[in-house]
Amino acid sequence: MKSILGVLKKLRAKERSLREKWAATGDADKRGELSGKLDVLRAQRLKGVARLQEIRADLREQGRPQHTRTEVAPRSTTDQERIGSQVRSDLP
Repeated sequence: MKSILGVLKKLRAKERSLREKWAATGDADKRGELSGKLDVLRAQRLKGVARLQEIRADLREQGRPQHTRTEVAPRSTTDQERIGSQVRSDLP
């Protein structure tokens, strides 16, 4: 399951990259080529997501643990809290 998650992350990153290239390209031929690649990537990713959901459903039915995540220490402040404190300090 971890390998599927890794592949899905790579596909998502590649899809985002191609989407950015598509948006930045003005050439119609190049956009058509990028659209074709995006369609293929999207189909692969959706198929992988569907397969991952099937695996997780099977694991739930069997009562086995799905995916264990490592515990990460919480951050002291979030970006939102830092931004909010800066805004509040500017107010009279």
